[in-house]
Amino acid sequence: MIRKLSLGLAAAALGLALIASGALAGDNFVLVDLIDWFNNDGISWNEWPGDQNLDGGGWGLPAEELPDGDFEVLWDQETVVPFFALYKEDGWGNNVEAEGQTIDLPEGNYKGAWILAANHHGATEGAPIAFNYSDGTATVSEINAGDWCGDPVASEKMVLRPSHRHDPSGDTGPSCGIWLLPMFELDAAKTLVSVTLPDEPRFHVFGITLVKAQEE
Repeated sequence: MIRKLSLGLAAAALGLALIASGALAGDNFVLVDLIDWFNNDGISWNEWPGDQNLDGGGWGLPAEELPDGDFEVLWDQETVVPFFALYKEDGWGNNVEAEGQTIDLPEGNYKGAWILAANHHGATEGAPIAFNYSDGTATVSEINAGDWCGDPVASEKMVLRPSHRHDPSGDTGPSCGIWLLPMFELDAAKTLVSVTLPDEPRFHVFGITLVKAQEE
C-alpha cells in the first residue's frame, strides 16, 4: 500500500522537528506502507510496555509520544518531509530490521528517497543501501546513523525523540529516538522498483518516502 502526499502548508518557520500529524496531501511525495515487510516490534503503550523489543534487550519507544496518523517532519527551514503513519497497535510489527532483504517499492521515476530509522548498540557507518531500477542497475549509497540514544555521526537528524523509552516494566531512560537520514539521491530517468537494505540487524527502518521526479 502507498499514499501520495505533497508538502502541505506546514509551519516550517516554527523550527520543530515534528510538524504535524494527519498531514495534508498532493502528488510530489509517495509514502510507502512497509507493513508487509515488518519483522520487528519496537513500539509499545504504557499499558503493555513489554510489547516491544527494538534492540534485542527489551527496550523500545513509547507509543504515547509518537505521532498519530500520517505526519510531517522538518529537515530544514525549506524542507518538510511527510511519512506514512506509524503502526502503534499492541501486537503489531512496526519496523524493518535490516537483514539484507529487498523491499518492493511502488514503481516510478523518483529523484530522491527519505528514510526514518533507528540504530541500536552503537552507530552504523558506511553500510550499503541499493536502490534498484527496472533495467537491472542500481544506485548504491551509504547509511550513516548514530545510536538511537546518542548523537549523530554524520548529517542525520533526530526528528522523533520521546522523553523516555520503555522496557518490560514500564518507563525508563535514557531518551532515545528515530533519525531522519539525508535524502538519498536517485536517477530520475530510470524506473525505481525496490530497495535492498544492508545486512545490519542493528539498523531499523520505520518509514520510507519517495520524492517524485516531477508532479503529475
